[in-house]
Amino acid sequence: MRKMDEGQTREVDCRSVHAALRVFLRRGQQIVKLQPTDLEKGVRVALPLDLTPGDWQLIVAPGDGTTPPREITMIRVAKV
Repeated sequence: MRKMDEGQTREVDCRSVHAALRVFLRRGQQIVKLQPTDLEKGVRVALPLDLTPGDWQLIVAPGDGTTPPREITMIRVAKV
């Protein structure tokens, strides 16, 4: 691995993020797999229209399973 000089940034090809990232919502025993979409400055996921209202834990994991899934944040789903 090449050492990066100060001020350099690492570029990542985000076009393949859907293969490199798994995104889930968890509420109790219910798990919903989400499809990540690449954006210029990040990743977006769309919530299913039939998602049950309430608090859900957002979980992200690498697609290759090299590290365990991480709980990122709690989100609240509400019907409008």
